[in-house]
Amino acid sequence: PFAVDFSPDGKRAFVAASASGTVVAIDCARREIVGRVRVGHRPWIARVTPDGKLLVVPNRDDNTITLLDAERLAPVATIPVAPRPEQVVVLPDSSKAFISAAGGENGRATREVSVVDLKQPALLANLPLPATPTDLILEQRDGKLLVPSPESHGLTFIDTWRNEVEQFLLVGSAPSRGAMSADGDTLYLSDAEADHVTPVEISLRRALRPIPTGQRPGVCR
Repeated sequence: PFAVDFSPDGKRAFVAASASGTVVAIDCARREIVGRVRVGHRPWIARVTPDGKLLVVPNRDDNTITLLDAERLAPVATIPVAPRPEQVVVLPDSSKAFISAAGGENGRATREVSVVDLKQPALLANLPLPATPTDLILEQRDGKLLVPSPESHGLTFIDTWRNEVEQFLLVGSAPSRGAMSADGDTLYLSDAEADHVTPVEISLRRALRPIPTGQRPGVCR
């Protein structure tokens, strides 16, 4: 397992077991497994939608996502997406999911984010990016998805309502992971090559003075 996600009420935890190609449901109070279902090859995470109704499971080696009914732990749909899907962000109204592609076929990097309609369900678009995405950060106030990439040295803004790439911003040496401030005004991006964190002012879309850190900072939270 690489990650765990929880139902909105905190009663259940969901874990993608990559080696066995399954998703496991755990009762948090009883601390025991209460369900298991087979999905695709090498599931990366079981992301719970904000309304608690679905699990979005990227199957990294199948180039698909599996949608599961969270209550019954039963398959709803399997949808093809861009190669090597890993990370998932779901809009607050649970209408759409955005899935990053971590790598391509035959050693070629994939530079896309897939957009999936969770109500239909269906693939809406594969959005091209300047470079391979390493994180997905949702700015909820204006509905922008922020996608850093070390290869491009920058940050891509995606309009989640129109399903369009909106803007690219150069921010540093190798921005890779990000965290949004509580007020939604500032995004903080770790830069492992430069040993600092770069604040980005969202409203003006500009990088601010970097904050020095220790060597090779990783995840921002």
